[in-house]
Amino acid sequence: YARAAIPAYWIINLVDRQIEVYTDPSGPVGLPTYRQLKNSRIGEDVTILIAGLPPIAITAADLLP
Repeated sequence: YARAAIPAYWIINLVDRQIEVYTDPSGPVGLPTYRQLKNSRIGEDVTILIAGLPPIAITAADLLP
């Protein structure tokens, strides 16, 4: 995803009960990666950013079983 410059990549990690949000892709380089990682656990907010819209905050608990 980072190689294709996908701006954000989310993992709903059921094992560790957290939401992993990867942002700031390096793009098409030798070893593509995301430069930013934010982990959110139960009780913490996850912010959804969509170009042209105000940020939307939801709790991680709303996404985890």
